[in-house]
Amino acid sequence: MTPKLARCLALMFGLAMAGTVHGGSHTPPPPEPPQDQVIEELYDNEAGLVIFTYSLNRDGVVDYVTGRKVLTWKVNDYGHGVYEMERFPVFYWYDRALWRDMETDGINGNETLYMENVTFDRLRYK
Repeated sequence: MTPKLARCLALMFGLAMAGTVHGGSHTPPPPEPPQDQVIEELYDNEAGLVIFTYSLNRDGVVDYVTGRKVLTWKVNDYGHGVYEMERFPVFYWYDRALWRDMETDGINGNETLYMENVTFDRLRYK
């Protein structure tokens, strides 16, 4: 993970701690939820990520977040941003833990716990 991406993740998640966690007691994230559970799609220009927030319980409470790297970005004829992104996320946030998937190959067991006891800071995007 690049230092810039690490700083941006720290801002997004309001991380109070620094560094990488080795080990941990958190359950790895479940597979990425279907699109009908997306609450919001956010574009983070600074990090070069598209952030998807989900409600696994379908109650409107964000309890799962993913971030995909943006490959290309442009403005269409209607003035809207259009981006092409990686197929799978580079990070997952679930159960107050941030997981990274440097292979960006989806949930398959090679994800590593990056930080524990973190919250997603949605207010950063207001």
